[in-house]
Amino acid sequence: VWRCSPTEWLRRRRAMAPTELTEDPLEGPSAAAAGSQAMSIQVPILGAKGAGKSAVLRAVLHDAALSGATGREEEADGLRLQRAVCEHRGLEFVVDMLELPADDRYAPLLPHFAVAAACVVFVVSGSDTSGPRDLEERVAALGRTPRCGMVIVAGGGGQ
Repeated sequence: VWRCSPTEWLRRRRAMAPTELTEDPLEGPSAAAAGSQAMSIQVPILGAKGAGKSAVLRAVLHDAALSGATGREEEADGLRLQRAVCEHRGLEFVVDMLELPADDRYAPLLPHFAVAAACVVFVVSGSDTSGPRDLEERVAALGRTPRCGMVIVAGGGGQ
């Protein structure tokens, strides 16, 4: 079972000591000076080439961009990092979304990303007949079932 409820996740995270910010996660001066605290979480986005990982990332960040809560996109060797800040019930979250390329070189690193992740997002193209097999291979590459996961079936082919 991959599902975890947001309430359960928040309950567990509240039990942990939050990290005070010394810098605004989106390039600003100290948020700690105002007494605010933030929790940082990582969300890797995995899928085959052309499955729609970038489209999912853009859709997730759309609302955050409207509120000015996104940072600059960073990319290196196909790995894309996008940071967003959101607030839920008085807690501030810094969310690092990592789009991992469908490159076999990254397969040995997948377990490390999954262990550190709040949620692992798998993107599968609905128009790709090899999508289910690819999903199985990516889950197997993690080494174990993620604590929390989400499968998004994208239209593919510009749909």
